[in-house]
Amino acid sequence: MTRINCIPPNELHDKHLLAEYRELPRVFTLAYNAYLRGYKQTVHSYTMGAGHVKFFYDKLGYLAIRHIQLCNEMQKRGMTTNLANCHKEHRNKCIDDAIFATYWNNWTPSELDKHINRERINIRLAEMGARNADK
Repeated sequence: MTRINCIPPNELHDKHLLAEYRELPRVFTLAYNAYLRGYKQTVHSYTMGAGHVKFFYDKLGYLAIRHIQLCNEMQKRGMTTNLANCHKEHRNKCIDDAIFATYWNNWTPSELDKHINRERINIRLAEMGARNADK
């Protein structure tokens, strides 16, 4: 599972923040491989579940910015990150200029997108609370 959130990182629980920080870079490799296979964007709106990651294939610029935002939030919370190499690492995963030109786009989430994301996070937080109560 790879999760990409669209709400401000300061709204995330520590576990969600760390998970997104770890998982987000996978999308660069997935997008690159999809590009090599001739993948055409078929997911046109933000979604959770099936299609969630594919939605971001042509939004790698957004993901690079998002990853830096996650790093900044982690540092504010006293967590260790690799912010210094963050942007360079993302750009290097898009070595082919054609994929960079095609897939390196920004994105601005709508209020509906943020609402969808917050609902999912609230469900996950409730599940975490239930699991913690069982221990």
